[in-house]
This record gives sequence, C-alpha cells and structure tokens, in this order.
Amino acid sequence: MSNNHLSIAIETPQNWGKSYELIDSGGFEKLEQFGEFVVRRPEPQALWSKSLSEEFWSIKANAHFKKEKGSTERGVWDIKKGVPDKWFIPYQSEHLDLKLKISLSSFKHVGLFPEQASNWEFLAKNIPLLINPKPKILNLFAYTGGASLVCRQMGADVTHVDSVKPVLSWARENMEVSQLDSIRWMAEDALKFVKREARRGNFYQGILLDPPAYGRGPDGEKWVLEEQIDDMLRSVKEILDPKEHILLTNVYSLGFSTLVVENLVNGIEKLMDEGINCTLAVSLHTPDDELRDTLVPINNRFNIREVLAAADAYEKKTGRRYSIEYALIRDINDQSWRSDLLGRLLKNRNAHVNLIPLNPTPGSKWTASRREDEAEFVRILESYGVPVTVRDTRGREIDGACGQLAATEKGKPVA
Repeated sequence: MSNNHLSIAIETPQNWGKSYELIDSGGFEKLEQFGEFVVRRPEPQALWSKSLSEEFWSIKANAHFKKEKGSTERGVWDIKKGVPDKWFIPYQSEHLDLKLKISLSSFKHVGLFPEQASNWEFLAKNIPLLINPKPKILNLFAYTGGASLVCRQMGADVTHVDSVKPVLSWARENMEVSQLDSIRWMAEDALKFVKREARRGNFYQGILLDPPAYGRGPDGEKWVLEEQIDDMLRSVKEILDPKEHILLTNVYSLGFSTLVVENLVNGIEKLMDEGINCTLAVSLHTPDDELRDTLVPINNRFNIREVLAAADAYEKKTGRRYSIEYALIRDINDQSWRSDLLGRLLKNRNAHVNLIPLNPTPGSKWTASRREDEAEFVRILESYGVPVTVRDTRGREIDGACGQLAATEKGKPVA
C-alpha cells in the first residue's frame, strides 16, 4: 500500500450473497446468476467439462450469448421472456453498500466483473489507513465504475477515466443508484491523461488500472497492452504521491499474465545469451485462441498474444526476423477471415509466415486446403505487407510431414 510495503495474496470474493453466483462452468462457457436472472456466456478459460447437464444449463439460463460466425467477440443474446433490458443487484459488506446495473451487451459482457469485489474490499480497508483524510484516487480504464464507487463511498476524491462515453453514462447511473455523488468523469485516453497530469505536477494517493488487451481513445488513440503497459506504469509512477500511495493493477486481457510473458522472454533470452545463430519459429497455425486451444494444446497455458510478445522481445534483442509456422488445413484454419485476422496481428511485426500445405494421410479427418483457398489466404496476408512463403510438401511418400507421421498395416491406417 505505501511506498515501503508490498503484499501479494490470492483472494476470492466473499460478499456477493444472493446477488451473484457462478453456478457452473466448463466446455468454454460459464453459467452465472446475477440477481433474479441466470446468464450463459462464453468463457475461453473454462477448459474442463461441465459438472451439470446440458439440459440443466438450457432450462436454467434466462439469456444465452451466442457468438457470431467468424467473430471472437461479437454475438447475439437468445433471451427468454421476462428478462428486462437492465436490472440492478446489490453489493453489501462490512464497509460497502452499492447497487450495480446489469445489462446484456453485444460483446457478451454484462457491465460487471464479479471477481473485482476482492479489489473493492482491499480498497475499502486500506483507503482509511491513508494519512490524507480525503485522498485523491485516479481510476484508469475505469469501465462501469465499481471501484470508483467504492473509493467515493470511503470518502476519497475520485477521478474516473474511460474513453467510451456510453460506459461513462453507465458508471454515472451506478453512482446515482448507489446514492453517491461528486465523482469526476473524464472521457479521455488514459495514457494521455496520465502524461498531462504529470506535466501539471498533480499527484494522487491512489491509482487503479484495469487495462484491456486492445482499446481506442476518443480520438482514435490506439492502446495495445503488451506494447504500452511499460510506458503507462512509468508515467503512473510520476503522479503517485511519494509520501503515501495505493497502486492497484489488474491485467484483464484474456489469459495475459505478466509473469508468464516474463518467463517466456527469459527462456528465449537464455537462447540468445548462448550466442546460437538461429531463427525463432513459432508454431501458430491459427490467429484465434479458440481454435489454437485445440490445434496447439499448450495455447491453454501460453495464448497467442503472450507468445507473440515473447517473439517480439526476441526480435528486438537480436534483430532477427522470426518465423510463423502455419499448416493450412481445409475448412479448419484456411478461411479468409482467419487470414485477415493473422494479417492484422502481424502487419507491424518483423515476422515471416511459412504456409505449409498439409499432406493427406490415411485415416486423418484433415487434409490440404483447396488451391484457390490457399491463394486467397496468401493474397490477404500480402495485402497487409506480411511476407509469405508457401512451402513445398515433403514426406508424402511416408504419409508424413512436419508434425505428422502415420503408419499402416495391411493397407489400413493404424490409430
């Protein structure tokens, strides 16, 4: 909390009562109760099997989010009769008494991350310990304002910064229904705001950050977590009160762990330190985590953004372009929208794509892409300025290829 104290803990929210419950999860989904209504929506980290039956899930859910084909985020809600456009749930604990709006968005979100309640309790307990009787708290990427409400209820002078104006309106509604007032609302790019506050010589006794993986400021400013988090934290340091402060940072981005990335980069650095003259090759095979979890199971531990962040660090230190390995599989990962997504991921990176036509093997459900699909995949990547090489097929005579080897017995495939 202070400039002389660091604490690390793993906590689970304890005070939701009947307002929120995680009923079940698994099969890349979660089933949650928000007040009177049950919501079913995607959860890419729910890798395990569901505990409850599909029949139970279908009957229990008042609203079911279904992703649009070809989109990793957008979708539509299948809503049963009686579910309102919005409703409110209470959050009450020893220190806090809040009300929060729930509403179903086209990006599967409902306006609340229930796990943040642990952070709310941390703030409620520690803000009163600050010497300043009315500490200044800055909430960056503040979303619908749960943490802002907590800080205000604990007597702090709160500045709430978010670039999305409808989200600010949502947060203001939460403030009013919680019978609070006097929060300062700023529709701003978070990094620009922090740098401006530093130039003005302003200090805060508390700064909260919950940055997304990607984002846009109100004037089109681009935010990419792995590219800008270091600059943000350095800038935040300049406006923290050196006498006393609270700094609370989340990493909301799906599966993005700064510790994981650090360990990945450290492993690559060992290779660099040994002075081995080699090119780093990344087995990607798809630009979206949902499919890569199946094609490359280690993606469950290190997702695409983490792997590319580590590869970028390798390129930055060595100056060597790295290779993206991509085995083209018919109707699995060769769609034009996946090529477009891959192009957008790589267009500003020093990377080269190796497209590997899949060799057909007896008994396999997968086979090589159609020539026209392969050509379109290449065309789209090249339109983003991404260099591409389509590799010659090798190993067909032994039913093998890169990562493939099949055996046959009496003319039949061996499983």
